[in-house]
Amino acid sequence: MRDPSDQLLTDVPLDSVPPWLLPVSPLRLPVTKANEILFENMFDAVMDRVARGEPLSRIITEDPRGLSYPQFRRWIDKDPERKQTFEEVKKYYMEVLEDERLIISDGKENPMEDIERTKVRIKTRTDTMAAWNERYGKADKLENSKPSINVIINQPDGPSRTVTIDGEAIP
Repeated sequence: MRDPSDQLLTDVPLDSVPPWLLPVSPLRLPVTKANEILFENMFDAVMDRVARGEPLSRIITEDPRGLSYPQFRRWIDKDPERKQTFEEVKKYYMEVLEDERLIISDGKENPMEDIERTKVRIKTRTDTMAAWNERYGKADKLENSKPSINVIINQPDGPSRTVTIDGEAIP
């Protein structure tokens, strides 16, 4: 019979060990269970960073602990509540992209930026928004539509009239 003080970490039920007491890089725990504990502890902070506009793949792959992006995504998708949280966070990210499009198009961020580069940055954000959220799905149609302007002409000695001017979208 073994002395209880010789117990390995794998012999202790994981539920009885507080997460803060587990090592950052556990060697004796099965990788999947160790990562599950690590993912659980970092989930809220990661979701906050995604909501602020950082790509999830970059957050996970640049983590110094050598985490796996596909493993993290599978872990998220495995739990309906986590999956729902991730979908909600992406909606916040859409708002960040929307704000960035306005900032970029104003040109105040970098007034000397090349026009073509600015177009690419805005288009990338628009395409991402269209791919991630149905409410932005018509964004590509808006870019290709022809604008029209309604002008109301008030005549001092007669009735007002409305003139519609159809034009071409400025590329």
